[in-house]
Amino acid sequence: MNTKLQQSESKPNFSASASSRNLHIRVREEILRDIIASGARPGERFGTETELAQQLNVCRNTVRKAMSQLENEG
Repeated sequence: MNTKLQQSESKPNFSASASSRNLHIRVREEILRDIIASGARPGERFGTETELAQQLNVCRNTVRKAMSQLENEG
């Protein structure tokens, strides 16, 4: 899937000073916006945690937590 995150030349500005508790929420919101904008369907691949972490300039565990939250929400 060619996502907006992959196409964007500038990475979202996730402040290093933000607490990790809030960071995964902001990453979740960014991923959700991209899913909606791209018209992704259920079960469609979105990229690996490592790829998303690099694109968003956050650690993989932050992406994992954000993705887990999205999966739980359905």
